[in-house]
Amino acid sequence: MMKMKNIAIALTALCALAFGSVQAQTDTVKLLVGDTLNLDLDAARGSVQWQKSSDASTWTDIAGETNTSISYAMDAVPQYFRAVISEGDCNDFNSPFVVVQTCLGAPILTTTAITNIGRFDATGGGEVLDNGCAPVQARGVVYSTSPNPTILNNSTADGTGLGSFTSSLVNLTAGVTYYVRSYAFNGTFTGFGPEISFTTASQYALGDTGPGGGLVFYLDASGGGWEAATSDQSASAPWSCSGTTFNTSLSADSSAANTNKIVNNGCSNSNEAADICAALTLGGFSDWVLPSKDALALMYTNLHQSSLGGFNTSGEYWSSSEQFSNLAWHYNFGFGNTQASQRSQNFRVRAVRKF
Repeated sequence: MMKMKNIAIALTALCALAFGSVQAQTDTVKLLVGDTLNLDLDAARGSVQWQKSSDASTWTDIAGETNTSISYAMDAVPQYFRAVISEGDCNDFNSPFVVVQTCLGAPILTTTAITNIGRFDATGGGEVLDNGCAPVQARGVVYSTSPNPTILNNSTADGTGLGSFTSSLVNLTAGVTYYVRSYAFNGTFTGFGPEISFTTASQYALGDTGPGGGLVFYLDASGGGWEAATSDQSASAPWSCSGTTFNTSLSADSSAANTNKIVNNGCSNSNEAADICAALTLGGFSDWVLPSKDALALMYTNLHQSSLGGFNTSGEYWSSSEQFSNLAWHYNFGFGNTQASQRSQNFRVRAVRKF
């Protein structure tokens, strides 16, 4: 976008300067190549000739520019501008000069890939390849949960100038996708690097203590999952009444539905595996259930094999998954396998809950 810069140059009484000309800098302007500079003399009289220079030492007339104002489209070379005023017998007067610095505009950057991704923080950065218009005064990264973050969003401050820098992204939310761009400000323009995205780690890791005080043994894509109680709720309990089919399932996520089907069948008792779990209040939660066949397998893999959970390795643990109308699945934590047995058998019980 083209821009115009208007500057008024103040003049004093010319003949008072009979012993020489005045040459002083009055203003510095930063413009993009192609922008237009407008200069005006304030209260000028006599004849005017505008001049330009590349070094403020050697000056050349600008052809045809003899009015009190000038408009000049900037090219890629920095320029100095002044007006020479002549009046009667007075010595020529050189106005204060204006320095015009041309530039490419905003800094040019790259954005570094995100590393060290945790639940609440991560490491990023970038590299300033070109400062654009002037030395870079500030640089870092901007980040947000929405695309195209700007300096109005979360940002870091990671030094000045050209080169690489490292940024610490903090106060993040677990399990959330963030969008990141590097930025640099050169006093006039702000440049941004390419946008990248990353997702913070889940709120919990396998083996962590869950919100109910249990041990996390499964995590889903949204940051939720399942936790298992840290000790057995029973060392010896039957499954439930035989001869009834509850249409239970095997998957981990079916644990709650399975338990509800069993305890609401009209023939359950408080000493049976599903009822023991459904009646449990632990860690401030009362939504504990009997784990399914697949949930027990995950508990074995993600907890027991990491020496977590204190599972008994000489006994069997009931699942909430049935096998025909008189059998149900159970899991052996000593051998890591499952089999189905009569529901009247007494096995161990370990409750789980979804969060």
